[in-house]
Amino acid sequence: MKQYPFMGEGGGFLRELRMVPDEIDYTLSYWIYNNKIIYMSSLRETFAFIIESEEMVKTAQTQFDFIWTRSTKIKARNKDTDAFLKEVDGD
Repeated sequence: MKQYPFMGEGGGFLRELRMVPDEIDYTLSYWIYNNKIIYMSSLRETFAFIIESEEMVKTAQTQFDFIWTRSTKIKARNKDTDAFLKEVDGD
């Protein structure tokens, strides 16, 4: 968090962070929005695509929920992220 304070978690960031277990290979990222999913590769392969499908969203959400419950919560130290939040808020 010291090197990347924008990766904070909790109230000011409106998010919770978790670390995926080591045995899960998770190099591809995806984001779900309404009935769409965007898949993005690592910088090594450099591709992205969007799928619009309710069934794909349900499958991806089930996969996410499965992994999320097995992941470890990460707690950021406020001293590493507070300055970033103040800068973003304009305080």
